[in-house]
Amino acid sequence: MKFKNYWPVVLWAVVIFGLHIMPSDRIPKPPDWSFSVDKVVHFFLFAGLSFLMLRYRHLKQGRWDGMMIFAIVVFASLYGVLMEAVQLAVPGREFNLVDLVADVLGALAGNFIYVRFVKLKKGLGQ
Repeated sequence: MKFKNYWPVVLWAVVIFGLHIMPSDRIPKPPDWSFSVDKVVHFFLFAGLSFLMLRYRHLKQGRWDGMMIFAIVVFASLYGVLMEAVQLAVPGREFNLVDLVADVLGALAGNFIYVRFVKLKKGLGQ
């Protein structure tokens, strides 16, 4: 395993961990909009994680398949469960099922975006 291709995944997972263990009083309060900015953040954190994971596997193996994508979504989702559970030990934070749903949807979207990105890149002849 070449670390040069894998380090973005590890770094992004560490960023997610750091954000999840931050006490609630240290998190900036979002504007009062009609939707929860927190859920959008969860979505994009896990979209980024699964995008980077599929990128790593694609660079390593030169391909992807449905089983690989499924495994990445499951792994990223389990990491989301773990991060939600870790928050039980952080003051002012809690396990939130809706955050977990945003994590899973983000994991699915990250793989979808990567696949579309590669297909578009191939279509442009790059």
